[in-house]
Amino acid sequence: MARSVQAGSMSSYFRKIFQDNPELLYAKSNDEVLQKFTEMTGEPITERHRANLNNLKSVLRREQRKKEGKQAPAGRAARSGNGAVAAPSGRGVSRLEQLEEAIDECLLHAKALDREGLRTAIRHLREARNEVVWKQGQK
Repeated sequence: MARSVQAGSMSSYFRKIFQDNPELLYAKSNDEVLQKFTEMTGEPITERHRANLNNLKSVLRREQRKKEGKQAPAGRAARSGNGAVAAPSGRGVSRLEQLEEAIDECLLHAKALDREGLRTAIRHLREARNEVVWKQGQK
């Protein structure tokens, strides 16, 4: 069961911030989110906080893309029978976003195959995704 904001998990604080300010999910900089987090918790920001924020942003974006895909399947990338991904139409998706999605897919496959046996690969994929998300924020 997920912890509530009062319980104090880092992700729950970040989720609350994104609920209150959904535009921050696609902001180029995480500075405003980190500032709000510090105001809520009084904790100084560490690399652990930044990594957690990047992971959560990635998850929330992916969930939002899935919801958008169900509402308007023609506007999102569709899989063909051979597993290839068709080019997204309608909205311009940056190459870094495409890379982030691809890494997320790899993460899901690795976890489904053998979470414990592929622990090192999963860690590297998470680091790669975090770096891509960080790079998106630098644009």
